[in-house]
Amino acid sequence: EESSLKPFIGSAALTLSRSLALQFFLAGTTRFVATAGPQALAANHILKSVYSLLSFATDALAVAAQRLVATATNPKQVASRIFAWGTLLGLFFALSLYLTAEPLVLLLDYKDQLVISLAVDQIKRILAPLQILSSIVFVADGVLQGATAFRVEASA
Repeated sequence: EESSLKPFIGSAALTLSRSLALQFFLAGTTRFVATAGPQALAANHILKSVYSLLSFATDALAVAAQRLVATATNPKQVASRIFAWGTLLGLFFALSLYLTAEPLVLLLDYKDQLVISLAVDQIKRILAPLQILSSIVFVADGVLQGATAFRVEASA
């Protein structure tokens, strides 16, 4: 009975450790930015909010990748196609963020010009280019889980 739970525990441990690492990173960046002053902290909060929103969309592709790769007759071909879609999604998000950074921040109704300026700069300089890498990493996680531990979960 205990051995039948091993694959689930291993998969859950990997997901938990990834989530904890992300939370420690986010807490660390918040702590670092807080030393730069309240406007920098507010701009960073905007950056995190936009990143979190886009992460949900990219994670949806990763969840689909888990199932598709785990059940595919040709998982390499499916993984290759999913990586292409992930890269295109990252490029689309990057370009969209770069072109709409200021209207996006203004939509959030911030009145402080320094916060708006910092947030627009961070979105264009940091967040937009990271979308390509972020999308590929999310998709890679889905493909990896689909190719390994998720096979057990997909058939459960």
